[in-house]
Amino acid sequence: MAPKEKIFRGYINVELALGEMDRCRRIFAKWIETNPYSVTAWKEFAEMEASLGETSRARAVLELGVSQDELDMPELLWKTYIDFEIGEDNADAARKLYDRLLEKTRHGKVYQSYAQFESTNGHVDKARKIYRDGDRALKSAVTEAFAGTDGESEGLAITLKQERVNLLKAWKDLETKAGSEEGLAEVEKKMPRKVKRKRPLLDEHGNTSGWEEYYDYVFEEDDGAAPHLKLLQAAQSWKKAMSAQQS
Repeated sequence: MAPKEKIFRGYINVELALGEMDRCRRIFAKWIETNPYSVTAWKEFAEMEASLGETSRARAVLELGVSQDELDMPELLWKTYIDFEIGEDNADAARKLYDRLLEKTRHGKVYQSYAQFESTNGHVDKARKIYRDGDRALKSAVTEAFAGTDGESEGLAITLKQERVNLLKAWKDLETKAGSEEGLAEVEKKMPRKVKRKRPLLDEHGNTSGWEEYYDYVFEEDDGAAPHLKLLQAAQSWKKAMSAQQS
């Protein structure tokens, strides 16, 4: 915890003990003015208002928080806001927040959380559609990552593949427990094979110093795009080697 956060929280705890809510609000406002990126400040401010039964105030704080251009832990504040609306039995508001969040990120966990929210509310068809959208988005993100020019693109693509696998597993679990035979067949066709591959290890001069094994996923339904992806992977590896040689 940053030193200033300890100071602000210390003052807030004193005023809370004295029942001085307006003073607490002024201190929270000063904390946010000092560090508008602090999700901790926004989150604790909203939680205080909610604990006082000030639902409108809590919602206003959360809305202002997620509207910031930069936050140190944005995913945590969005989750807090969504959980708040779910706790208020405001499913439509929670859906709108999920939709807004998916305009900012294509992270697989967001799609999974959204789909699980819908399935918990008995909307299996909506959940299935969200899983389809998530699978399509992650598939596209993997292709874009392989097309990247920086040295981290290959690692990003592997991470995104794992996200896609996790999403498909969650989707399969939905179809097994509450879905249909058609839905289960659809997702099973998308499940990948896990294969072991080798890639070169480059030294500081860009020369191959050895090989390392790693696990990759092969999606059978993507076979039509496989030649294109292989070319992108080869190009990405070449760019990585050239960058190492020039450094």
